[in-house]
Amino acid sequence: MNKKLKTLFIILIVILLAVIAFVGVYVKGDFGFESKLPEYQEARSLGKTIVANLELDESVEDDAKTSENYKICKDIIEKRLKELKLPEYYVRVNDKAGNIQLEFAEDVNVEAGIYYAAYKGEAKFEYGDGQEVLGNSDIENAQFGYNQASSGAYQVYIDFTLNKDGQDKLIKIKEEKIDDVKEETTEENTEAKDTDNKSLSFKFEDEEIGTINISDITSEKTIRVNIGTSSTNSSTINSNLNEAVVISIIINSGKMPVKYKIGSQYELMSSITSEQKTIIIYTLIAIFVLICVLSLKNIKDGILLTIANIGALAIFMLLIRYTNILIGAESFIIFAVLEVILAILTFKIISKLKGKETREEAKKELKNVYKELIGLFVIIILTFIVFSFTNFAEISNMGMAMFWGIVSILVSHFAFARTLLLNRRN
Repeated sequence: MNKKLKTLFIILIVILLAVIAFVGVYVKGDFGFESKLPEYQEARSLGKTIVANLELDESVEDDAKTSENYKICKDIIEKRLKELKLPEYYVRVNDKAGNIQLEFAEDVNVEAGIYYAAYKGEAKFEYGDGQEVLGNSDIENAQFGYNQASSGAYQVYIDFTLNKDGQDKLIKIKEEKIDDVKEETTEENTEAKDTDNKSLSFKFEDEEIGTINISDITSEKTIRVNIGTSSTNSSTINSNLNEAVVISIIINSGKMPVKYKIGSQYELMSSITSEQKTIIIYTLIAIFVLICVLSLKNIKDGILLTIANIGALAIFMLLIRYTNILIGAESFIIFAVLEVILAILTFKIISKLKGKETREEAKKELKNVYKELIGLFVIIILTFIVFSFTNFAEISNMGMAMFWGIVSILVSHFAFARTLLLNRRN
């Protein structure tokens, strides 16, 4: 590939990255256009903190009120909230009283998170007469899904994969069903025959979700339960999907040994207002634009470095999305530091390449620049890697943001800037 094609190829890659990072990627899904990029996650320091208290239900017996059970409940709740993909949360438990306090960064799913955290998570399969035959201890995994009929209607379902004990119980249930059928064929009067045991009712939190005919269960490992009825209505389909997702998450997280109820709730406001946050963001954008404008004093190299810097910004924005870095008030400090580093690197390269119009001269000067700064970058990366593993969310977020910021700058300069700058020279 010649130099012109390489340059064009890099410019097209940067344009593509910029469009993805700044505009997004939307594809047509089953229920409309959906964004394929994860949302930016804001830390509690930039918004409201919602606090909710879970209290022990009055039905909890004294022998279940143990610190061990309370800690188990805490772990289960954390699993549920993680699966719900809430941006930032803390779960605290009082080992003696058993009360649990939840703290959330503001998010549309917080109310659901509080609600689902209080579920005990009890799931069971019963005969029609109310006899329980399978429970949480028999279920290995719950997986939701949906299929589409030829009519265009969607049916949402949950597949329950049973463990070894559950499989043995299901085999016995099916054998009893076969025996009942054989017995019925030998009797003249089948009207009086008990039909309660010909189906299984799936109940979640004592609410019946669906019923399955035992004769329709073809697997010895899996039981499929339809959620609602098949439909072409997007609102109904989404409602059924949401129910299936919630049930699956809660069952997979485990059944809590004690029952909780939702108590008091309140909000704590951030010290940074929405207007202040907007001002900070626009200031950071203005600094980036200023770096690009000032680099254009050397028009040829400045344009190429601006292209590379836009690539670095696009890569960084995508990494923030995909690594779920929480953007808090402290993150703005890191963003500003990254812009200073980008400015130093940009203007140092422009200064060193001034008057260097041969490829070999430029290559030598770029090598000196990168060699001079690489040690600083390594020190920064290692320092902030250590920060990212701390137990303090704010420091951890700063560490991760700085790490990926430096990585973005280095990738962009070695993959884009260096090639562009050398390719314009003979």
